[in-house]
Amino acid sequence: MPAPHENNAKHLKTKTDFYNPQGKPVHALLSRREKFKGRFLPRFVQVSLFALSIGMTGAIEGADKAAISAGFFAGVSVYLRRSATQKFNESVKNGETYDFSKRRDVTAFQHKYPVQQNLPAQFASLSADAGFEKPPLFSVTATETFAVIGQTTFMAAKPEYAVRMGRSFLNDATPALIAHVCAHELGHASRGHMGNAEPVAVLTAHGMHMKTGAALAMTGDLIGGAVYAAFGLTASMMARAKQMQSYEYEADRYALVKSGVIDEAAEIFERGKQKPPPLSQPVLRISFEVAKTRDSLLDNHPPSEKRAAYMRQYQTANEQAARQTRISIGVRP
Repeated sequence: MPAPHENNAKHLKTKTDFYNPQGKPVHALLSRREKFKGRFLPRFVQVSLFALSIGMTGAIEGADKAAISAGFFAGVSVYLRRSATQKFNESVKNGETYDFSKRRDVTAFQHKYPVQQNLPAQFASLSADAGFEKPPLFSVTATETFAVIGQTTFMAAKPEYAVRMGRSFLNDATPALIAHVCAHELGHASRGHMGNAEPVAVLTAHGMHMKTGAALAMTGDLIGGAVYAAFGLTASMMARAKQMQSYEYEADRYALVKSGVIDEAAEIFERGKQKPPPLSQPVLRISFEVAKTRDSLLDNHPPSEKRAAYMRQYQTANEQAARQTRISIGVRP
């Protein structure tokens, strides 16, 4: 007869389809099924739609004009991505920025944020675990709600990053939650979510979908052109959203494994859950469900309730391991 905990684990797996990344290599934070649905399938859809738009534009206007159009949109996309990187870099430079590899910056941060005095050491430890030779810059701003990581270099052989965090969040959140959020953002970089090639390719594809729609309209098929442009853009954005949601799930799990902080993180998402209107208001309830479905299809972040539910399941399965991890990085268990 199997041990009771084995029965419980099997029951949990069967009932909730819970995938436990604890003890697995960092590239196995997602199950094969999740990788297929969140990575392979969205990329297949995007590449197929892009190829279709190139082919249709080539059939209508000629292969040479299709190639010129693709090159033009690629150039515009590179310019837009480079501008976004420069804007992020400027916001970091203009913010209250700390380099936690420098003692004077560590001291200055601890003096200004005494409640978070352990953060520099935790951030350095998490950065080293994520594969950084030195911690990314840490910028405190008044504009960020929570935190975000971004590249401060564009198309560099060795990209550099910075984490930008909201001042209000830094002041109000517990040290444990701040450690989890930092691990989440560093996880994005560690797992290769921050590259420039994918955003450039996506923007280029969007341009080609609109170009193909315009080319169809120029042949006299105005409705066909409008329908194709709308279909191509919507399908491509849905696929991209699915991919970005997969990145968020992976970064969530990276943070759970590397920080051991669960309760504080789950509570944030539980507070952010959307509450449906009462059943006595069917029109409002239908509108709520439509909006919720739209968000789930086009939002780059997964639903809060799903993220919270997974964290609670992770807590049930890995409470002791999470406690040891918190102790190892200096977070109160």
